[in-house]
Amino acid sequence: MLAQNAIQEEIDEVAREIDELQTRMDAADAEEHYWIDQVAATSTRMRDIQEDLT
Repeated sequence: MLAQNAIQEEIDEVAREIDELQTRMDAADAEEHYWIDQVAATSTRMRDIQEDLT
């Protein structure tokens, strides 16, 4: 029974680590999308400025 409890504790710990890593991956993905959107917005602004100059 002690061995089974120890195994379950390890499983629970690994599950918590997986949850934490998934949360971090989701945050990194959101940040990546933020910067992609920023680059797109800046590119659009630059194009608009260039069009205004011509």
